[in-house]
Amino acid sequence: GSKMTEEVGTEFLGEIPLVTSVREGADIGQPFMGQESNSGSDVWKSYMAITEKLEDFFKKKDNKEKGFFSNLFK
Repeated sequence: GSKMTEEVGTEFLGEIPLVTSVREGADIGQPFMGQESNSGSDVWKSYMAITEKLEDFFKKKDNKEKGFFSNLFK
């Protein structure tokens, strides 16, 4: 996770806790984030934090000349 991102020189987005309900929902086609009952849980907060980081990344990317993969393949 975070060690690998340091090695390739990119930002660590976050971790999503491993909980059974995420897998069970995926198995039957019900995305975790689409279920109102999951709102506010630790997993939900993790997904939201990662989403915010991705939004910030792409906003910054729009203002730079380098492409998305420039930090991954040096």
